[in-house]
Formats: sequence, C-alpha cells, structure tokens
Amino acid sequence: MDLDNRSSRFMETESVPRLLARFAVPATVGMIASAVYNIVDRIFVGHTVGADGIAAIALGFPCMLFFFAFSILVGVGGAG
Repeated sequence: MDLDNRSSRFMETESVPRLLARFAVPATVGMIASAVYNIVDRIFVGHTVGADGIAAIALGFPCMLFFFAFSILVGVGGAG
C-alpha cells in the first residue's frame, strides 16, 4: 500500500474529532508560539529602543504574516 492510499484511508476511516485534534493542535501550538515570540519581542524592543521600535514592530509584523502566508500558499500549492 503506497503512502497516498494510506493517507486517504486515514482521512476516510478516522472520526472527525480525532482528525480535528490531529490537525488543529499543531497549528494552534504554532500560533501560540508566534504570539509569545511577538510579545517577548515587544518587551525587549520596548525596553531598549522605545516607542519607535514598538511602532516598527507593529508595522512589520502584519507584513511578516502576509509573506509567511504567501510562502505557505506557494509551498503547499507547488507540492500538490
């Protein structure tokens, strides 16, 4: 049995709550890690640089999220 057949069988046979937990938990952990990184980054920059540094982070973080989402879009689309 090849890998595609096993993964499609897994998606067909497992219960929805189990699949939701399997796919949602890593995504949630990643989002929490990103949020904690952003909070800690703002604390350090706020203490060392001040208000201008926090303003730069506030402007740069959404741009970083956009580029990250675009790279995932291209990566997942190219892998399929």
